[in-house]
Amino acid sequence: MPPLFDLISLGKVHVNQVLIELHDPKTTNSAATLYNFFRAADEAKFRITHKERNQWGCAGARCVEYALTSESYLREANGAIICPPPLAL
Repeated sequence: MPPLFDLISLGKVHVNQVLIELHDPKTTNSAATLYNFFRAADEAKFRITHKERNQWGCAGARCVEYALTSESYLREANGAIICPPPLAL
């Protein structure tokens, strides 16, 4: 995923939302892998909009589902509802 986020950061790929399930394999590199994933997502200006543990077959908290949404899409979607353009007088 970090290479995809790099392409998004460079403007070569346009993505509004990413849905992903991350697993903690309990390896020595798992913390670094998770850090790199979230660092790349942050640099591509993606924000966590939902997260949920997957308790089916993942020993509880070892698998987490994330919805990440681009900041630009959040501004567009929220702006249309929360901050509509002013009415003409």
